[in-house]
Amino acid sequence: MTRDEMPEMNAVAPGLEEGDLRIIAEGFGLGPVRRVEFLPGGIMNRNWRIETAAGSFALKLLLDVSAEVACRNARVLVDLRAAGLPVCAPVLTPAGEVLFQAGSGDYLVSSWAEGAHREGTDLSSGETESFGSLVA
Repeated sequence: MTRDEMPEMNAVAPGLEEGDLRIIAEGFGLGPVRRVEFLPGGIMNRNWRIETAAGSFALKLLLDVSAEVACRNARVLVDLRAAGLPVCAPVLTPAGEVLFQAGSGDYLVSSWAEGAHREGTDLSSGETESFGSLVA
């Protein structure tokens, strides 16, 4: 990918180096990045929405837990997805890893899901019951 093919980085991807974005996209097998948008609402990690030849994805720079804990948590999502639950499981690297290290950070990528993030306290009693039944 040439420099001219890269999206404008400075305004939309604070905290993410242009070279790291290319390396991360290659590391997850996503193809060239067409668009990147910083998502300022994250409270635990630094997050971006990226659009590539392979689709739209959520990119997370993990800041809140160790790589070991993040891998364990991500593997749970992989298992839940395999069991048929509607979760955004992480994209695996070609080597089958859930995390990819670029620079000094550990990154996780998952498919993009349209909609708004809802806190557990935003759910009604009926929604909470349905969610509990689904997970159980």
